[in-house]
Amino acid sequence: MGTHGRGRLAAWAVYLMLSLAVDAVISTVGPPVALAGLAPVTGLMASAVGALTIVLASAHARSAMALTYTGVAVTAVAKTYAWLRITAGAGPVPIQALVVCGHLIAAVGVVRWLRVQGLARRQVVRPVLAVVVGVLAVGIACWWLGRQYMGVAHGDHLAVTVRLGIDSALLVWVTQVSTVVARQNRTFALLRLGLVLMIAADAILEYGSFTDSAVHPLHRTVAAAGFALFGAAALHPDVTRGAASSTDARAAAPYRFIEIATVCLSVAVAPALRPAPGEIQSVVRVLVAVGLFCAILYRSDRALRAVERREAEERHAATHDGLTGLPNRVGLYESFTSGADVSLLFVEIDNLKMVNDGHGRRVGDEMIAAAAQRITSLVGDRGAAFRYADDEFVISTGAGLEAARELARAVVDALGRPLDSSCGAITLSASVGIAHRADPADLDDLIQEADSAMYRAKADGGGRCAVFDDCMRSDALRELELAGALRQAVEQRSFELHYQPIVHTDTDRVVAFEALLRWRHQGALRSPADFMEMAESSGLIIEMGQWVLDSAVAVIADLWRADPTCRIAVSINVSARQLGDAGFADGVAAALAAHRVPSAALWIELTETALISDVDATTAVLRRVSDLGVRVCLDDFGVGYSALSHLSTFPIDVVKIDKSFVIPAARDHGPDGEKKRVVMAAIQSISSTLGLDTVAEGVEDAAVHGLVAEIGCTYSQGWFHGRPQPREVAFRTLLGDESSTAPSASG
Repeated sequence: MGTHGRGRLAAWAVYLMLSLAVDAVISTVGPPVALAGLAPVTGLMASAVGALTIVLASAHARSAMALTYTGVAVTAVAKTYAWLRITAGAGPVPIQALVVCGHLIAAVGVVRWLRVQGLARRQVVRPVLAVVVGVLAVGIACWWLGRQYMGVAHGDHLAVTVRLGIDSALLVWVTQVSTVVARQNRTFALLRLGLVLMIAADAILEYGSFTDSAVHPLHRTVAAAGFALFGAAALHPDVTRGAASSTDARAAAPYRFIEIATVCLSVAVAPALRPAPGEIQSVVRVLVAVGLFCAILYRSDRALRAVERREAEERHAATHDGLTGLPNRVGLYESFTSGADVSLLFVEIDNLKMVNDGHGRRVGDEMIAAAAQRITSLVGDRGAAFRYADDEFVISTGAGLEAARELARAVVDALGRPLDSSCGAITLSASVGIAHRADPADLDDLIQEADSAMYRAKADGGGRCAVFDDCMRSDALRELELAGALRQAVEQRSFELHYQPIVHTDTDRVVAFEALLRWRHQGALRSPADFMEMAESSGLIIEMGQWVLDSAVAVIADLWRADPTCRIAVSINVSARQLGDAGFADGVAAALAAHRVPSAALWIELTETALISDVDATTAVLRRVSDLGVRVCLDDFGVGYSALSHLSTFPIDVVKIDKSFVIPAARDHGPDGEKKRVVMAAIQSISSTLGLDTVAEGVEDAAVHGLVAEIGCTYSQGWFHGRPQPREVAFRTLLGDESSTAPSASG
């Protein structure tokens, strides 16, 4: 505790001891007139202390404290005015209406205070309804029965009953907050004790109204002690502190019921202490009514607890995952505290999809549950684990970066060991990304950083962990800028198509051009390697691909119209995302029809990765395209999967042999070069047998071209025949100036 906190604690202690000492002295030896001023003066002291404390309170709690101590001040002023009148010999005055108003103002302040502490509206309102109705009902019944059967006509009894109801509601409210969200805050404990004393004072006053007993000195002493505790609550250092801990709202239920029942019985006890002669039956009626009400109250409280229990269960279901029992994404966001030192671990199971595809979703769920158990046991009391998505978990820990690294490595090792399932032991692997900040202001940023680090670990081979650092942050910012610029480029159609010729090996005649996408960005011409992955992940590839298709077909249409004997085709590259688009085949047909170009003028190229992403759907799309008469080319054959079965499974017309075979086969005269030549010859032989044409890529000089012709490849493509060039340059060089004068097209 700092110097300021110790000073406030000392002031609080001095105030409390002085108040209680003054109360004790005046109550013991003071004259009646001084005793009558005991409670008012103490109330004014508490109000003054509360006013001074309001200045030191936090901004969000200041209005609540102002209302609370304004109510205390109104009550104290009313009692002080009455005391001064008595002291001056002017006689008593009716102040009960003003006192009730003071209690109501204090009640509004306490409600605002509790809402500031974090209680939901239902937690503030529901527990009090039974109290207010119950106390007022029993009190009014006792007052009426007293007037009818016992001859009691004390005019202040109804006002005292109303005050009892308000004080009881305040007591239940303070009980709710002190047992739910601020169990360690001593301010609320002092308020609670002060309210108990105020209720006791009103009960003593009510007893006096029924029995005509001289109990006013005791009433004033108890009320003064209650006021003193209100001042002590305002002066205590905890008044500036928010909620320190939280627990289930059901924890307040036993306290609430005991307090409600005690207050209700205290309202009814006075008529029973002084029954009028011959009116024992009336007293019995009163007590029976009170007993019945308490029974109803007990049942109502049980029903309230049942409702709270159901709401707690629904809340738990909304914030927890049903399969693993871990908190879910909602629970993660609710538990996050901004400004606290935190490390976040983003865990993804690498090969869960293979388990789902091979063994079914049920076994996959078993793996997720088993993985969650291992993660939970590893985390222990070092943090909290959450299930973020299907195969993703998040671990939050307040440990430092090195401790987070050790925990991440332990998670990778634990999930790399076999897990038991109904199909036997299954081995998984996991990639973990780590993000650490000393004062994170936003959870989404922290999750994004940990997710980026996880993808870095996955890109490095998976089954490992990576820490988000400044380099990743720079890369992430560049990717974000790139994504924005790429989207703008798509909207503005600021791309170019460069064309590279594909030449018939026997005749050296150009038979087609491959349209290669280029993006002029920040003064540089970027190839697809710089932006295609971003286009795929963002979905922009669909719109970009449609523009490439339309632009390339338009260029070939211009050439065919300029020279009716022209039979040159254009070849465009198609991604897996485009093949997954249900409207791709229709888009191809629409482009050919719009530009009045025969389908033979269009080739489409796709890699084997695109083929196997969804075999059934891809086969259906390619058959529709092939039925149009468009030629389908399998690009980069010889690398990647390179399954020979693909040549017969899919409607392939042309096989493009990757340059990683072509160039070494011509230039390397050792054993490795010989192997490359054998592979090229085998691919050519199989393709020829299946009736497929072949294109040798990477033909950079005459030696490579000679080898390609010797092996028997149908076509060749590479710098030897021409680099990728803008349309005007490519067509002028290879077709002559006459062809280059064809009408221009977009692209």
